[in-house]
Amino acid sequence: MFEKIKSEVMNNNIIKNTIIMFSGQTVASAIGFINTFLVLKAIGLEGNGIIAIAANYAGMFNGLFNFQSYNAMIKFGADALEKNDMPQFKKYLKQAVLQDVLTAILAFIVGYMCIDYVSDFFNWDSQMVSYIKLYLLTIPFNISGSINAVIRLNNDFVVGAKIGIQMTLIKTVLLLVGIVAKFEFKYYILLEIIMSIISSSLYIKSAIKYLKLTNCTDFLKVKIGFDKEFTMFNIYNNIVSTLDMPTGQITTLVINKLLGVSEVGVYNVIAKFGTLVTQVTGPLTQSLFPELSKIVAKDDEKGAFLIVKKIFIYTVGGGGVVALFTIISYKLWLGLFIPATFENGVLMSLYVIYITVTSAVAGIHLLFVCLNLVRYNVPIVAICNAIYLGLLYILAIKFRLFGIIMALIIQAVMVAMIKYSIMKRNIKDEQNEEYSNTLYMYR
Repeated sequence: MFEKIKSEVMNNNIIKNTIIMFSGQTVASAIGFINTFLVLKAIGLEGNGIIAIAANYAGMFNGLFNFQSYNAMIKFGADALEKNDMPQFKKYLKQAVLQDVLTAILAFIVGYMCIDYVSDFFNWDSQMVSYIKLYLLTIPFNISGSINAVIRLNNDFVVGAKIGIQMTLIKTVLLLVGIVAKFEFKYYILLEIIMSIISSSLYIKSAIKYLKLTNCTDFLKVKIGFDKEFTMFNIYNNIVSTLDMPTGQITTLVINKLLGVSEVGVYNVIAKFGTLVTQVTGPLTQSLFPELSKIVAKDDEKGAFLIVKKIFIYTVGGGGVVALFTIISYKLWLGLFIPATFENGVLMSLYVIYITVTSAVAGIHLLFVCLNLVRYNVPIVAICNAIYLGLLYILAIKFRLFGIIMALIIQAVMVAMIKYSIMKRNIKDEQNEEYSNTLYMYR
């Protein structure tokens, strides 16, 4: 009986890859909690807030100009591999890599050129500006779109777990060295930057290994052919990523402007702990995307939709348990990181609810992409995020960090509900068309 269950699990790519990634990310997350404690011990909440601001500034320009091709490469690459069309796969890969590299360089240049204007708006001092300029060095190495797609399409979900564990362990040792040696703040921000660059380099190395195994290392030599459908799909996805920035980097910068650096530090700690839920849901959604692409490539949209619905139910249940545990137990552990007040306990639990919502609806977003409905993404995200920014300002001033998290939850629910209704209508229309064609044939 046990062997039968084990066989079924290991033959199901979604379950197998989720277990592999969950195991690795759980270990990395446990070590990451220790690292968070060490960072706060070394530089405090305000220092943590400064690093968060620098990272989010770099992330903002990375999101605005660095157009990564992960979604497009997964979707179209899966189609090419399904047809065993390696020449077409190489063309997609070359187009994806060129886009990733060129836009990463563009993001770095524009981010560097704009720093003085942005710093005037946020009233950053020269020291903060110098830290941000250092952090911008991570952008040219952020060409993860095509790289991660190659790894995922080769069904390898172990490499990410290995890299995550290695990086967190090395970081722990270096943080301890910094604390013992009593290094200044600059050491810790340089550590963040160097670790980010090394992590990106390790992913690139892993992708090259798979390109060698599949005889695709010569992909840069193939004649470039800008596939219109691939290009438009990629552009739509990246415009949506840009429009979706308010829920990420811009939120942190808004907290900095309206509430202060220390509040950024508190929010950053809460956000790190809130991602506890993603130790289960993150691996699931990452392993789900390639499989959904393959299912849709076989014209089984209904089957893909049922998988997404099941994952939604399981995620809400699991996230609800974590949120309840958080509010019950916060006095036992929260004080190691931030003051263990009832307010901070509720904030932590509320953020877990936000992460639960975004994780539960991740399958909807992925299937939306797989069904090639990205043309709807731009108006959906633009309208919902315009509403979000208005709510963010009003609720942040009235309820401070509570308002920030409430605005995030409202935005996530709005986008998911609209996409869900469009997908339901799209699948129903296709079924009606298929039924009509069948009747026509019998006539």
